[in-house]
Amino acid sequence: MRLKEFRVLFSRDDDVALLNAITGGGFTYDVQHILWEDLLLQVCKLTDPKKSAGKDNLSVSRLPSFFEGKNPVLFNKLQYLVETAVEKAEFARDWRNRYISHSDWEKAISQHAKPLAKASIGQVQAVLDAVHAVLNLISTELLEAHIWNDITVPPRARAFLTYTRQLVESVKFIDELVDPSGKARFTDDDIASAFLSKHGLKPTHENIRRIIELRRAARRFT
Repeated sequence: MRLKEFRVLFSRDDDVALLNAITGGGFTYDVQHILWEDLLLQVCKLTDPKKSAGKDNLSVSRLPSFFEGKNPVLFNKLQYLVETAVEKAEFARDWRNRYISHSDWEKAISQHAKPLAKASIGQVQAVLDAVHAVLNLISTELLEAHIWNDITVPPRARAFLTYTRQLVESVKFIDELVDPSGKARFTDDDIASAFLSKHGLKPTHENIRRIIELRRAARRFT
């Protein structure tokens, strides 16, 4: 689900432009990087070793041990699939160990430091597919039930973008009603006052301010 949310928000140029126009590029940039780093951390958590610093972890690496000595065939199959998932997730561990959870000294001060591993949405998806393969093997072998490799709930980000576009169209529509010619400055008090009076509203300072702010917002999306 988190991967889907990320894809919905940041895979299309026009959606990114919309978010930048609403929040300012800096805030959208921060949100994108926070969500991206969270995805990489989740990938690490799913595929970490059974123990870290002497503490037990809950990850797919623990699953084969439940079948060791009891079902050798299933154990070997699981071990192979787990090793595949762990290998595919190495890029995320490099990011976590040298950038997200810790700030690598050499990377921070040297221009010649080893760059971070290449990381992409496709690689995150590949890890999730590999983890699914582990869980699906257990389910099919023990429960004779296949686990569907998808989340059927629509991403919440899709609704967010839809409502945002509706709000954008609303303020643009108001701007067009206030100034059909599109030539007047959005700060023009007389234009705002005339619009309010035309619709039976008092051209008070507060109402004029609200019209101007709506028109100011509309100009961010032209």
